[in-house]
Amino acid sequence: MNKTSSESLQQTVKTDPPSGIARRRILRAGLAAPVVLVVSGRSAMAGTCLKGLSPLAWNSLAPGGTNCNLVSHTVDIHTLGKSPGYWTPNGSLYHQNQSATFQGPWPDGIAPFTTITFPTPHGSKIVTWEMTKWNTYKGLPLDNPAWNDTGTKFNTFFTGSLDTRSFSQILIADTAAKGLHWHLCAAYLNALAFPGTYAMSLQEVLNAYSWKIGSQTLTTEQAVKDFLDQTWG
Repeated sequence: MNKTSSESLQQTVKTDPPSGIARRRILRAGLAAPVVLVVSGRSAMAGTCLKGLSPLAWNSLAPGGTNCNLVSHTVDIHTLGKSPGYWTPNGSLYHQNQSATFQGPWPDGIAPFTTITFPTPHGSKIVTWEMTKWNTYKGLPLDNPAWNDTGTKFNTFFTGSLDTRSFSQILIADTAAKGLHWHLCAAYLNALAFPGTYAMSLQEVLNAYSWKIGSQTLTTEQAVKDFLDQTWG
């Protein structure tokens, strides 16, 4: 009995250390992996892209304009811009809705409208756009033609476009599925609002109208949308 017990004890002593070493190796590997991903800026999963990618980083990750793959170098991450939903004026068809019209200030150089006139129980009301008073606007009816008639036009900057609507009208009327202009309006506003920190310069946003991202010309409108979606939160 003593001999058997002694042999069992020796076997236990011999097998425990390798098991402990193996556990420590696994633990070290598990702890190290997230650190490497964070420091290197790698995407954690193939087929996904990091938010805030610049055109240069996008070209490196997805040279064909497709989904991103894991990379072995640092990716340049920028400040996230605001989504099209953020920039879209809020309201209803009737001025009785007194919710705030804007979630934040529109950048200097683009006006959602110049003057809006609409009827109230007390007579016509005239509202004039002032950038510094963005948070004072409430209850502006979204069906008012002044959004389109007096707002800054999309083709003022995207000069090759035949779209004669204003930035605000495109954001109000379009959706993500309808066309690229909805995305481009948000991207251009972001480039103006966050100069030097947003993932794209103004010129790069203008290039995106022609489906060009950095040095790559993409083959589908959806691929351009996919890239722009990476540049805002």
